[in-house]
Amino acid sequence: GSSADTRRFVEFGHDERKLLWDPDLHVVNEKGDPQIHSELMRMYSDGWVEIIELQEGVLEMLHPDYISFPFDSQGLNVEIESQSHSSKRIVLASLEEMIGIEESMLGDWVAGWSFKSEDHHVFLRSPDYTHGSACRGETLSRFDFHLVLEREGWKTVEQVLVPCTVLVLISFIAFFIDIKTLMPRIAVGFLTFLTMTNWEASTVETFASQEHPVWFIEFFKVMRLIVAMTLWQTCFSSFIGEKVSARLSREIDKRARLAFLLDYVLAITTISLMPKNEAGVAALNFFGYINAFTLMLI
Repeated sequence: GSSADTRRFVEFGHDERKLLWDPDLHVVNEKGDPQIHSELMRMYSDGWVEIIELQEGVLEMLHPDYISFPFDSQGLNVEIESQSHSSKRIVLASLEEMIGIEESMLGDWVAGWSFKSEDHHVFLRSPDYTHGSACRGETLSRFDFHLVLEREGWKTVEQVLVPCTVLVLISFIAFFIDIKTLMPRIAVGFLTFLTMTNWEASTVETFASQEHPVWFIEFFKVMRLIVAMTLWQTCFSSFIGEKVSARLSREIDKRARLAFLLDYVLAITTISLMPKNEAGVAALNFFGYINAFTLMLI
């Protein structure tokens, strides 16, 4: 065959490729076997060889970071390497005209995310089996394509965080229910607490392994602790009403209405202003317990 610039080549399809040697390159962070939609190999008269494969597969996130979820950015990698040949035989190189991102199509490929940056490079690394053995000096050539995307967190805010804050406000209805009807007051707080716990769990279970504290989890912890304190206040008010004075119990409820509302505003403000990094999330965790303890004393 020949192309428009008169370079002559021989073309090989799926069946013919089985008869030829080609580099045993694979995607290192791919989970399972890829689905190959099409493949083509061309050998040009000047020695240039092209191997083109259209693959579809699931890639493992190498370094997921959910600390600032749902306002996080994630790095998505495609890492390619030979399975059995060292850099003595196979050295990879970036072919710039074949590497890049079709930004106009990202909206269809990664809905809910926005493109931030892309970079790629080739490097040499020591194989895993050489660890602790100084006499093994071979290296492997690896190509790394790194794509950084930013999550569009407004959807999580609209569908999860805003309803969560509204639920906390609804739980304050307990302070307007007469203490003599104890079960409705407890039911309001208890159902709110369970709903928030299930909400958080259904979202967090989609995360990959995460060792660091997460802003999303700490947000729910602060909100749940406030709801837990409404239950504690209900129990305390009921005890005062039975053992001391019903009038004093009603006065406690009146003060709780204002105290919990002001504390709620303080908590939301603190959560919003706290930096969404590891130190900020750790501080938010500390704030949640201190805030709950303060409510208990008030």
